[in-house]
Amino acid sequence: MEKKGLGFAAVIVSAIIFGSMPLLAKTIYANGGNAVSLIFYRFFIALPVLFLIIKKSKEIDIRINKEELKSLILISIFGYSATATLLFLSYNFISSGMATTIHFTYPVFVVLGGMFFYKDKPHFLKVLCVILCTLGVVLFSNNEGGNSILGIALAFISGITYSFYILYIDKSGLKAMSSVKLTFYLCAISSVFVLIFS
Repeated sequence: MEKKGLGFAAVIVSAIIFGSMPLLAKTIYANGGNAVSLIFYRFFIALPVLFLIIKKSKEIDIRINKEELKSLILISIFGYSATATLLFLSYNFISSGMATTIHFTYPVFVVLGGMFFYKDKPHFLKVLCVILCTLGVVLFSNNEGGNSILGIALAFISGITYSFYILYIDKSGLKAMSSVKLTFYLCAISSVFVLIFS
């Protein structure tokens, strides 16, 4: 029960932090920062903290094999860093509220991707979730945040890349890896990729 309570607390804190990201991003942009540098520092600054946690833990082995490395490179570039880059770039063209709302179409793509690429059975609850998610995004959307096609496209594609990230983590076997170790490698590879991209 204690572990479950800790899990709920982690979800709440992560939702608050995720919800604060657009506001923090806009503040950084207003003071001369840009999306790419923000994403690089977001990944890079986390590395020493994650490394120390791994080193201090006796249960986490930092080593990975070649297959894991290939999967981590693929998911880091096309899932982890692509999602953050596209979403934060979209804030330059449309309101952060509108961009985040469009990004949250990702559950629809997770369900559809699972059905089409992994032959997951579309049971009633999944179909209901897709309908409710789509309805929620439509109801929440408005024209106050601008109607830049580029901004909308960037936010929309960020939802697709995030759904790829979720599905690939689940189906590739990476979800068996320690979450701290997985995050460490995702941040390490993504920070290198974003630095090259910049």
